[in-house]
Amino acid sequence: AGPVLVTVLEHKASLESNTVPFSYYPIATVVSIKPERISELGGALLYVDGADFENTKTLSCMFAGSVISPAQWISSSQVVCRSPPLMPGFVEVRIGNSADDMSTSAVTFSAERAMDVSAVEPGFGAVGGGTLVTLRGTFPQHYGDLV
Repeated sequence: AGPVLVTVLEHKASLESNTVPFSYYPIATVVSIKPERISELGGALLYVDGADFENTKTLSCMFAGSVISPAQWISSSQVVCRSPPLMPGFVEVRIGNSADDMSTSAVTFSAERAMDVSAVEPGFGAVGGGTLVTLRGTFPQHYGDLV
C-alpha cells in the first residue's frame, strides 16, 4: 500500500511514455461505532473503530448508502464522523480512504427522533431553585425520565 509511479505507454511507433504518481490503499474495515444512538438532527460526533484507515484528505464517511461527509483521522484504527441530518431509524455507516472506495463492512447506529418542546410551565421560577417545571411537547421514548 502507498504511493507508486505508474508509467503509461502509448502504442505507436514512437512509444512515448508518461509517468505519474498513483496511491493505493487497502479497503478499510469497520467494526464498531459510538454512540449507538444520536438525534436525527445531525451534528453528532461518531467514533468509528476498525482497521486500515489512512490519513488522507479523501478519508470519508458514508451514511445510509449515499450521504458522504469528510472523516477526521485519529489513528489507523479510529476515525470521527460528524452526522448529517438523517431520517429516524437505523443508519448504516461505511468508511472509505476515498469516497470511491468504501468499506465492504458496515456498522449501524440509531437516529432517534428529536424531542420537540412546545411549552414550559411555569415560565419562571425562584433563583434558589426548587420550582417544579412541566414540559409539554413530543418526547420520544428513548429520552426516559427528564430531570
